[in-house]
Amino acid sequence: MATATDSMPPPSYAQVTGGVDTVVQHGGSGQEFPLSYVDFVPALITPRGFVKQPTYERFGDLVIKANSWLQAHPTIRIKTCESFEVMVNIQQVNTDVSIRLDYQHMQAYVRCLRIWIQSGTQAAEPQQIGYLNVVPGCKQSGGWLSMPTFDTFSETINKLNEMLSAQPLPGQILNLETQDLKMYSWTGSVDPDESYWVESGNTGKAFLNIIRLFYEGAPPAHEQIGCVDFVPACTQQASFTRPFAFEPFSAVVLRAQEWILQRTHLQVASVQSINYMIYSTWSSTVLDTQRTLFSELSESTTCYVRILRVCYVSGTSPTRQPITALACKTFVPCQLTQQGMFAQPTFETQSETMRRALVWLQATGAKVISAETVPLRRGPSLQFDPDATLHVKGTTIGQELLVLRIFLDGYYSEPPSEVLPPVPMIAPAVNDGCCTLL
Repeated sequence: MATATDSMPPPSYAQVTGGVDTVVQHGGSGQEFPLSYVDFVPALITPRGFVKQPTYERFGDLVIKANSWLQAHPTIRIKTCESFEVMVNIQQVNTDVSIRLDYQHMQAYVRCLRIWIQSGTQAAEPQQIGYLNVVPGCKQSGGWLSMPTFDTFSETINKLNEMLSAQPLPGQILNLETQDLKMYSWTGSVDPDESYWVESGNTGKAFLNIIRLFYEGAPPAHEQIGCVDFVPACTQQASFTRPFAFEPFSAVVLRAQEWILQRTHLQVASVQSINYMIYSTWSSTVLDTQRTLFSELSESTTCYVRILRVCYVSGTSPTRQPITALACKTFVPCQLTQQGMFAQPTFETQSETMRRALVWLQATGAKVISAETVPLRRGPSLQFDPDATLHVKGTTIGQELLVLRIFLDGYYSEPPSEVLPPVPMIAPAVNDGCCTLL
């Protein structure tokens, strides 16, 4: 178990985020807001050498930074915590970028911590968080020509609940996330807190799905965890002449909503959309979402299906309330410039997108359950479709757009367009040309 301490003095915001301002400004100190976020970025410890990779702070260091920041902001309340990947560009990390290129050469990444927050009242003690990494048990190590086998997701949750019964968390569960760890070979263990790694699109790799549980420090609530997956139905099997087709994400959310409405006392802790890989030869009518290990082949197309995982808890928490209904709203960064022959399109930053989301939340009065940052890949129509559940990762350079998805409790109508920020006009491509006429 990794827990944070409060012995470190509260850092400045620039120190915490590496100088990148990704928290939405709310107009003045003390102003109420329904949702925002703060990013905590691992600091560079030792730079890259001639043959040596750089080293960065570990994930546990980010939780310590977050707790120091929370100490300095006692009226802030956390809705959910999220660990997410950011590309490293010449040892610089910018969590505010919305569009990124998926190169097929060597690309470095860091894992950051994003805490989704909302305004609250002055508490007797500032909110503090901890976390717990749960790695599926390895059943068989595998060999030269075979991959190792691991406990399923359900088996891992069952073992986690057994551990929580014997050793209750020192607090209340905030949220539970499924996090994939990349590895090129199985060495007998993985390091979930490692925050820096390098990938290559030309090299095959495996992904091990671990569980990261975030909790709020408090008297033990003696909670147990349950999870249920909602999977988009396959509407078209793949063939030599046509690709897979799956029902939209909105249909998956609707099915989850119907399931929750039948369980009025369900205490939902978190909602997360997860990509699950399917092979080109997949022909089943049921997607196995319990497997915790999958692999990408080198220089090969990989298909992913986005599922919805709802995690709920049972325990003695006095503050957690059952939700009445599940809804979802996705905020897509506005495109600013067109794509040209030699120029990539540009989009609003994530913080600018969050400002749009904030206006919408204030206009509707929506009650937030949780939020997440979701990478979208361009579909066959060359558009970023937030409702698509099939995502294909090819062997050429691809584009990913990071959107903000917010899960809500209740039904909400779209507010009048005049109360929302105007959508900018898309300008021509920037510097789209190989020469200049004088």
